[in-house]
Amino acid sequence: MNAQPERTHGLDVDGTLLDKDQTRPAAGVAGALALLQSRGDLIIPNTTRGSRRLGEAMDGLYAGPSIVENGGVIYTPDHQIQAAARLTLDERLSVALTIVRHARDIQHVAFYPLGDPGNRVVLFVPNATEAANYQQKLGDLILGEPYTDAEAFAHALDVSETCMVEIKTRAKDATRDDMFDPGLNVSHDGIFYVNRAGANKGTALQWLLDQKGISSATLIVAGDSPTDQPAFDIPGATSVAVANDSLRATHHVGSPSELAQLLIARR
Repeated sequence: MNAQPERTHGLDVDGTLLDKDQTRPAAGVAGALALLQSRGDLIIPNTTRGSRRLGEAMDGLYAGPSIVENGGVIYTPDHQIQAAARLTLDERLSVALTIVRHARDIQHVAFYPLGDPGNRVVLFVPNATEAANYQQKLGDLILGEPYTDAEAFAHALDVSETCMVEIKTRAKDATRDDMFDPGLNVSHDGIFYVNRAGANKGTALQWLLDQKGISSATLIVAGDSPTDQPAFDIPGATSVAVANDSLRATHHVGSPSELAQLLIARR
């Protein structure tokens, strides 16, 4: 029987572990993760990123499973899919209709098709100049060229299995009620993340704990946005909000570096 970790850390990535440019760990984070794992703790990244973008930012910094696409997909340590909460066809059709109806108000839409070994993103950017900028910035992370036609992109979404659709609008005050059907599971955090009903960072993390026989009393969860609140609400867990006083959490810290210090100190 495998020894259970003394502590398990479910950690958001962007805004929680990374520096301001969101490409590398903030000061003190890499050392803290190494120390925690040397003590036998389990590190589980828990992010809205896809697995490839997670790997680019966190390569070599953790040895356990990972939760990506806002709880939609769980990967094993050897980067194989362990569980996937696929959006249903009806959910994808509903999102596709939203994209067509609101195309003028959208900055970009992205989804990761399941089964693509490169974990690349299918992208819709209605403005051709902006689409070219995305292409230059993301390069081969994009599967094909960005779509600029809403109906063509909607068809691609209709026929693709995926676990999350990311929608960024131009209007900062856009709401879920303005854009989406009531039955959809939509996170509102500046960017909309659409997942299968019941799928979020909290349910994915709880599933992993159950699979491994780990008590949530040993769990420390950290994050900086409302998409992390479902993980914070796992019964028995200790939660740490990073630079966001609006989250309900056991502790609040001001930066990723302060989080690193807190995790090291909690024994």
